[in-house]
Amino acid sequence: MNDGRLRRLRAGVDLAAKHLRSIGNDGISARALGDAVNAAFADEPATTKWYVTRAELDSSLARDPRFCLRSDLWYLASDTSTEAIESARALVIDPLRLGVALTLHDWQREAIAAWKFAGRRGIIEAVTGSGKTRVGIAAVAEHLCSPSARAVILVPTIELANQWLRSLHADFTVPVAIVGDGSTADFETNSVLVYVARSASDDLPPRMRRLATSRPVLLVADECHRYGSETFARALDAPFAATMGLSATPEREHDEGMKHFVVPRLGDVVYAYDHDRGIGDAVISDFRICFVGVDFEVPERDEHDQLSRQLERSHRTLLAEFPFLENAHPFIAAVKTLAARDEEGAARSYLRIAGERRRLLNGASSRHAVVFWLAEQGAFSGNRTLLFHETIADCEHLAQGLIGAGVAAAAHHSELDRESRRSTLNSFARGELSAIAAPRTLDEGIDVPDASLAIIVAGTSVKRQTIQRIGRVLRRAPDKRTARVIKVFVNDAADDPTLPSAPRFARELAASARGLVRRWPSEAPDILNFLGDFG
Repeated sequence: MNDGRLRRLRAGVDLAAKHLRSIGNDGISARALGDAVNAAFADEPATTKWYVTRAELDSSLARDPRFCLRSDLWYLASDTSTEAIESARALVIDPLRLGVALTLHDWQREAIAAWKFAGRRGIIEAVTGSGKTRVGIAAVAEHLCSPSARAVILVPTIELANQWLRSLHADFTVPVAIVGDGSTADFETNSVLVYVARSASDDLPPRMRRLATSRPVLLVADECHRYGSETFARALDAPFAATMGLSATPEREHDEGMKHFVVPRLGDVVYAYDHDRGIGDAVISDFRICFVGVDFEVPERDEHDQLSRQLERSHRTLLAEFPFLENAHPFIAAVKTLAARDEEGAARSYLRIAGERRRLLNGASSRHAVVFWLAEQGAFSGNRTLLFHETIADCEHLAQGLIGAGVAAAAHHSELDRESRRSTLNSFARGELSAIAAPRTLDEGIDVPDASLAIIVAGTSVKRQTIQRIGRVLRRAPDKRTARVIKVFVNDAADDPTLPSAPRFARELAASARGLVRRWPSEAPDILNFLGDFG
C-alpha cells in the first residue's frame, strides 16, 4: 500500500474513534460512520480531497482492537480509553488486508487446504512458474486477519526479496519492509518482514524469542531447499506459530540437508504440484528439450581422459582407505565430510581431481561454438533467450560473442551491482535485449519475463539445477505455446545423457516424449528444425 493511502486510512480510523466517543458510543452503522469521517476530512484543508469507502472502513475497524461490531453497528470496545483515542500511536492500524481479493488457481487452494490440514506446518512443492509465491501470499493474508499477527518471508537473495516486496505491495495494504543487504526494519512499524537468509541466521531467532509471547508469527521460507545447512537453519530455529516452505525442488541430491536441517523445522512436503498437472491445467507452458552433443577439441579430450584415469585411481584409493564409502549415499557428501577433516588425505585429493575434470568439461570450447553457430543461423531472432553457464567469465564471453554476431545480449551475474542487474532484466522485458547469459543468478526464484528459449550451455549434474533452469521459460505468456530448451553436453563425457553412467534424471528426460538427442555439427539441420517446430 502506498504511504498516502496508509495515512488516509489511519486518519479515518482515528476520526471514527473520536466520533463514536462524541456520540456517547451509542453504536453506528458503517455507512453513517463513513459519512461522518468523510465530512470531517472535508472540513480540514489538508484532507479536503480524502475519502474512505464503507468497505475500507469496515475492514479497518474489524482489525483494530479499539472497535467491536454488534448487530451491524460499530462500538468502541469497553476497554478503549480516551488516551488510546487521542494518542497519535493509536493511529497505527494493526495488520490489514483491505479490499484485496486474491485470485487463486485450484491447485493453490488445494495446497493451502493441505497445509492447514497438516497443522499449518509443511512444505509446498510446485513446479517453477506455477505460482508458489501466490500460495505464500494467501497464507500471509489469512494469518494477518489476527490483529496482533506478523509474518516473516525468508529468501536466499536480495533480488528475490525485492520481488516478494513488489508482490506484497501489489496485494496488501500492510506495511512491509526488507531486512538484509544493508536494510533494517522491525515489527513495531511493519506487519511483514522479508528477510535475506544471511541476515536472518543471526538476527531473526532472538527477535522471534522476544515476540513469541505477544505476537503469533508465520514463517514462509521461499526456496526452502537452500536452507539445508547448519548456518542457514539457524534462521528457522525460532518459535513460529506456523511454518510454510516453498520449493520447486525440495530434494538435495548430494547431501541430506533437507532431512537434517529443514524438514525438522518446517515439516514434511504436504502438497506437490508437478509439470504434467501444471501443463494440463494450463498454469505453465509445455516444453521440449533437445540435448545437443559436441566434441572436445583433441587437447581437451586428451586432458579429460588423463584426469578420468587419475580419478579412477583416486577412487580406488579412497575406497581402500574408507571401505564404508562403498555404500555411502550420497557419496560426494560423505567424501566432502572426510575432506573437511583431513586436508592432505585421499578424500581431498579425489575432490581436487574431480573439480579439475568438471572445470575442463564445462569449459569445452565447442560449447561456446555451438551457441555462436546458433546466432549465425538466426536462432535468437524473435526469441527471448536465457543462456546458462557455470562461471562469470564464460557468461561474459558468451554475451560478447553474441554481440559480435549481431545479437543484443548482456551478462547477468553477482559481480555486477544491483542496479545493473535490474537494468538488464528490465531491458530484456522491454525487448531491448534478445539474450541474457547468467551463471547461477537466474537459476532460482527470479521472475524472468516472457523468455521462450533456454540454452543450458554448461551446468552441474544436479537434477535440481536442470529443473530450475528449465523452469525459467515455463511461465505462461499470451503468445507462447511451447517453450524450448537446448542442453549442451560433451559426447562420451560425464554429462552425456546417452551413457549408462549418466544421471538417471538426464537419461530419462532425453528418452522421454519431450526430449531428443542430436549431435553437432553432424545433425545441425535437425537442431534448427527443433527450434522452428515449437513457436
